[in-house]
Amino acid sequence: MGSCVCGHKKKYPRSESNQKDLKRQDSNKLQSTADKLAKDLSESQPEEQVDKLTNPEKVEIIEVEPPKVITPVIVSEPTITMPCGQFLLPDLMFYDFDAGLKSGEFERSRPTDWHNILKSFFNFTYANIYDIVHKLQDNPVIHSYWDKKIYVDLPAKLLVQPPMEWFKEQIYLLKRTLQPGNEMGKVSIQRKIIQLSEEFKWFVWSVGSYLYISLSSNEKSIGRNFAEMSGIQEEIALPKRIKDWFVGFRYKNVRFKLVHALSEEGRIMRAEVKSMRIFSLSYGQAVGTINYSVMYPMIVYMRIGPYLLFSVPIYPQNFLAEASFLNMDIFLKPINIPETNVFKILFESEENRNPKQKEMTPCYFIYNFNTFVPQSRKIQHLCLLSCAGKEIPVYEAKYNGAIPQSKIVDIIYGEDYKGNPRFKVHECKLFGWHCFVYYEEKPVVQRHNERASLFGKDITGEAVVSVQLNKKNYKRFPVFNLRLRRLMDVLRRNIKECMSTLETSEDIWNVNSLKELIHRKGLNYRHEWIIYSKCRSEKAQVLLECDLLARAVWKVLNARFPRNLNFSTYRELVIKSISPIISYSTKSYDQFLFLALFMERLKALRDATKFQKSTDTSASRIIDPFKQKKHSFDYLCSTEMLEKILTVGNRYPAQFLEAIEYHCHIKFNEDLISSVKCDGYYFINKEKKLEVKDIIEFSLSVHGLSSLREDNCITLLGFLERGGPKGNDSHEMLNQSFSDWVSDANVELVNKEEEHHSLELILPCDLYSYCGSSFFKEFYEFPILPIIEEWSNCVETLVKDLITVDGGESVLVEILIYVITQRYFIDSDSMQCGNLLNIIKKIIDESVFVPAEIVIAYYLWNAISLEQQSLAQSEQNYISSLVLMTKLVGDPRGRKNRGIPWQMLAAWKISQIARESHRLPDAMAAEEHFDSVFMGTKEFQQNLTKLLKARHSSYKQAEVVLKHPFDHWSIHSDKRDSLVPESFDELYTWMINHSLTLYPTGKLWNNLYSKLLLKGTTLPQLSTSLCLGMSGKSTPMSFRGESRKALQQSSLTQILVPENGALNMNDLKGVAYIWGTDRYGQLGLALADDEEIPDQVTLPYPRMLTSLKDHVIKEISAGAEHCIAITIEGLCFAWGKNDNNQLGLGPDNPPKVKFPVPIKSVSHISKASCGYEHTVLLGQDCRVYTMGLGEGGVLGHGNVLSVMYPKVVQSLKSIKIKQISCGGYHSTALDKEGHLYVWGRGEGGQLGLDPEHLRKTMIDLKIDSSEVFIHTPQRLFGELGKKRIILVACGEAHTLALTEQYEVFGWGWGSNGQLGRGFKHDDFEEIGNKLCIQYLPGPISFPENTSIKHIAAGGLFSMFITDQNEVLACGMNDFGQLGIENPHRDHTDISFPTRLDCFSDYPIHYLVCGENHTVAVSKEKETMTWAWGRFREGQLGLGEVSPSATPRPVQTLNNAPVYRVACGRRHTFAVIGEPEGLVEKNKNENLDFAVVFIKK
Repeated sequence: MGSCVCGHKKKYPRSESNQKDLKRQDSNKLQSTADKLAKDLSESQPEEQVDKLTNPEKVEIIEVEPPKVITPVIVSEPTITMPCGQFLLPDLMFYDFDAGLKSGEFERSRPTDWHNILKSFFNFTYANIYDIVHKLQDNPVIHSYWDKKIYVDLPAKLLVQPPMEWFKEQIYLLKRTLQPGNEMGKVSIQRKIIQLSEEFKWFVWSVGSYLYISLSSNEKSIGRNFAEMSGIQEEIALPKRIKDWFVGFRYKNVRFKLVHALSEEGRIMRAEVKSMRIFSLSYGQAVGTINYSVMYPMIVYMRIGPYLLFSVPIYPQNFLAEASFLNMDIFLKPINIPETNVFKILFESEENRNPKQKEMTPCYFIYNFNTFVPQSRKIQHLCLLSCAGKEIPVYEAKYNGAIPQSKIVDIIYGEDYKGNPRFKVHECKLFGWHCFVYYEEKPVVQRHNERASLFGKDITGEAVVSVQLNKKNYKRFPVFNLRLRRLMDVLRRNIKECMSTLETSEDIWNVNSLKELIHRKGLNYRHEWIIYSKCRSEKAQVLLECDLLARAVWKVLNARFPRNLNFSTYRELVIKSISPIISYSTKSYDQFLFLALFMERLKALRDATKFQKSTDTSASRIIDPFKQKKHSFDYLCSTEMLEKILTVGNRYPAQFLEAIEYHCHIKFNEDLISSVKCDGYYFINKEKKLEVKDIIEFSLSVHGLSSLREDNCITLLGFLERGGPKGNDSHEMLNQSFSDWVSDANVELVNKEEEHHSLELILPCDLYSYCGSSFFKEFYEFPILPIIEEWSNCVETLVKDLITVDGGESVLVEILIYVITQRYFIDSDSMQCGNLLNIIKKIIDESVFVPAEIVIAYYLWNAISLEQQSLAQSEQNYISSLVLMTKLVGDPRGRKNRGIPWQMLAAWKISQIARESHRLPDAMAAEEHFDSVFMGTKEFQQNLTKLLKARHSSYKQAEVVLKHPFDHWSIHSDKRDSLVPESFDELYTWMINHSLTLYPTGKLWNNLYSKLLLKGTTLPQLSTSLCLGMSGKSTPMSFRGESRKALQQSSLTQILVPENGALNMNDLKGVAYIWGTDRYGQLGLALADDEEIPDQVTLPYPRMLTSLKDHVIKEISAGAEHCIAITIEGLCFAWGKNDNNQLGLGPDNPPKVKFPVPIKSVSHISKASCGYEHTVLLGQDCRVYTMGLGEGGVLGHGNVLSVMYPKVVQSLKSIKIKQISCGGYHSTALDKEGHLYVWGRGEGGQLGLDPEHLRKTMIDLKIDSSEVFIHTPQRLFGELGKKRIILVACGEAHTLALTEQYEVFGWGWGSNGQLGRGFKHDDFEEIGNKLCIQYLPGPISFPENTSIKHIAAGGLFSMFITDQNEVLACGMNDFGQLGIENPHRDHTDISFPTRLDCFSDYPIHYLVCGENHTVAVSKEKETMTWAWGRFREGQLGLGEVSPSATPRPVQTLNNAPVYRVACGRRHTFAVIGEPEGLVEKNKNENLDFAVVFIKK
């Protein structure tokens, strides 16, 4: 828990200016020490160089090459050289030592004073939760009263407090720790150390908030707006000018300095914290072998958007004494800490020391860690930027300060060139690289060099750029001794494991968890490029692309920072940089951003060449799924990779914006993020653009040397290790204090082999080692229950009453969740779980900030523990957890949003409870969430591959061993005794492996945020049935008297509102919903071939077709038992019955396809129409494709053969077809001139050809069959042929046509009055049904003054819509499919078109018929969907209803903008929301940044 300091002088200056002078006087001493250190390092690694710039990356594993023999080069004559950079970061001038700072000369405060202030300040109450978030207009970043309290009121209260003697308090606690025989227990001391550290963080938070308010208000004088908002009268002595913050200042015994994160000063400051952290983790756990202890500076920094505010206590002279260098001979290679970096701490003067008291262990104060912590060698490359060539040759280089001009000549002209050209040099610092551009003074090629000009100077001709990465890659000391071959094996293995985890795990879904994974595996950001080049999982690729691109944007932003950067200018700069990335119609991306990606990729090339294997086919990347494979290294070097990364912003905007939030340290409007998560095409469908106001604030965070979570995890490791080396630093004190708590009996349990020890306990990423460390391991097994309980007892004591600024006290909640997990599954102790949950609730309520995952885990575990006591309360908690998860990660039903495993758990539980309560709407809403998450899992993809019996698969990863333990909702049984899955052990394993707390997002919620989200979501308040507010006169009769049970809306749907991040049905665009019966897979539920799953599953209410949720659907069609969906890009998906290959998927697919599968053999499809056992597709080029059963010539290919793939109908190839329509076993096509073409079976007259003409045509086509059919499309002539047809509808064996004059013609089978000629079934019973056939098209008569604008045909009935939006019907009505009540059950047919009176006030605009049911849509007043006809298979979507022929509203789709409907035999298919025209993606005109890496 420490602090940090940086100074180079052992004298004690009395002022800042004196300090600088004294440090200059001693510069030779410091330089000699640095030279000695560099010499020591060079003896073992002669080529190793100290890098200049540092990035916030964990560098656990660093390449170290073995010693090489250097052969001196003999130069016969002077060599002309060019500068190539020996740029060094400035010395760290931050630590402040003041001889004049003495105790007791002024009023001061104590730690208890600060603790009391914090405790009383956050102990406030509110009458109404909405009062605390009432909108305020005082400042752009103050959005609510809560913001004012945390950013203004609390900082003002702390800033006016007397100063604290931070260093003295730290010394006092350290003394009590090291003093022999002290009376104060070590646990109590550690509590005070933690409290002191957290109070120092609050002080830094207060100073940072003071600056933050001023930056956001764009004021010139810092603090004016803060003073007005806080209302304090006392003057706050902080600098008023921003430049003084950058210079650095003292305030209340603390040194502060503001820096830009990626500036040179920012890099050296971050390097100091990073090197101190590396030192602490490397030596901190192993210093028990030396006879002294080490104290770290108590450094804390606050991130304020792009700024970092560093702080460290001022160290008075009277506590420090000069000391000689320290030699730490712990590992194989010792390290010397120069005397310029060491002070000896004086606990008391010699004369005051009690001679009888035992002498204390010496303690040394170390600072300026960045000067002696080992670093890796630099990265340097020479790149040829040709103005003509495409690829960029990249040469690995190792030049120090100068490069021979001959080398540049060789690169540009070749080694045989004899000329002596002259070069100019342009120097710049770009993205952390020190760059030198060498270009011809008199260019041979007079062409503008666009790529070289990106480095800041307009260049003509050929150019070579020398790029040197100025960063400090600090290494853990054990790694310092790792041999190169062993190191490369470890790296290669960890890259493979990291790639496998990304491709198989559903838990790594955000940038923070990705960073944790990469660093946990001992890898750096540069290895992320190698992982990406090998990954083939789309989910993993997208996450990596978003992270790589967001980091590149962050580098570009820092390169473009204006001198006076404030909140307003920064967010304008951010929006300007990312708007072209998100825009779908961008002609070309920012080439500067392209350059940033190119420079970032250079870091990975050297390692990638070492991992490259010529036989590494498993690392091949499929570029074209049918043809081309490219090796992962070739893909890494290609421009194609960079271009694909640049497109991720418009392909997955939600993930990209969250990555921008993380890397650029801003916060977008929550409503915007939720909307984008719900629809990946948000910026296209809504025609929205990012605006400056969408960025609402900087992200603020406070960081110390280590977090409470890390410290307490080290506590656990210290106990588990027990026999390892011990030290005397703060970490070691934690270890000792913990061992005091653990009983001897429990210690023995450490080495016991338990069944669940194979489960992994995931710790913070820096607590891993791959170099044989005795303390940190590669893998941590999940401890047994007694150990976790002892751990929780210790941590509870340490963090009791603690109030942190970063939610650190929640580490206790995380541990208690582990205890609850084992208590529940191993001991089945729900009562004890409830007691622990009460403790968790108290911690959450008393914390200022809490990690979002902790809050969610509390509600979820509360629900689990309440299942046996109160099912209603349990369900309420499951719903609360689902609401919170929806707010955190988005609605999993959203387009291009995958969700997380725990959403699947909560949804499954809600579904089970709702089905047991017979609340099907709630159950189906929960099942939408379940399937949306499940269909994105690796397990589902593997099951799908088996389901489809695919012969070839490009996925070569090993199958997942663990599968989710939930029985599918479709096999729910009302007799289930418990909500716990039968696979209880699997559920325990699943809960541990997918624990939310193991994969944090890094997002903190304040203690009111979750309460606000859950306000008004109590289930009993919303579970009452709701009816539409209609007048009795305008409501259909059946609707007025309908059972409320049938009209009950989903309570869960009412709770999951857009304000909580859920989908809003009114905003949907091109989303598919489906309902009915799934006998042949036509509902697309992807049910497995499991014995427990019933033969058919019924969805009585409309439910999202989650398997197509990521696509924008524009056209749909339903056959008798199969479905076709067409996306806005023209992709075609098929599923359902496939016994005759009507899906066009080829021979390798089963007779029942239960999941939408793309028809890969066609693209750019515009329309589809399905018959009973065949399918017709219409391409955007007007070509007609058919597939399926060929009997009766229904496919139109001139034969009766079945077709497995979509095949072009050759006879229509030259005709511009605009519409297609299928009957049961016949097909029609309408061209742009209004001419109609028919083919297929004709025994019912459905082709519109008289018998004589039909027989003659069969003879002409050489059809020798007793059956009547035509296998080649024929144009209709006669009376109908003279008219221009605008619409065609086909029934089972009859056809309707609407002309341009709004006349309706009908022909074919008319047995039940479907042709509207006045004949019914009864009229043909005695004389024979063949007389009902009408071979030639004839007009249908309608009531006077009736004009028809739309026609539809069902199995044996017909429907019509007039120009007044009224509905008429005729034909069979045995299931009420006409929507007309018939009191005479023995006479159900309607022989003339008859008006439906129930729609008098609800004009119908759209209507579709199935085999025996009808669905219509009305759009005036309010959008409503109506259904009538056969209902027993659920095809009406009305739920459990009583028989009725009168149309009734589909309550689930109330106000939903239904765009398309397709009806089959037992199912109905709809598209919600009219999809906007997809913007045509322009071909980007980007520069080529492909490279050829040449390792010298």
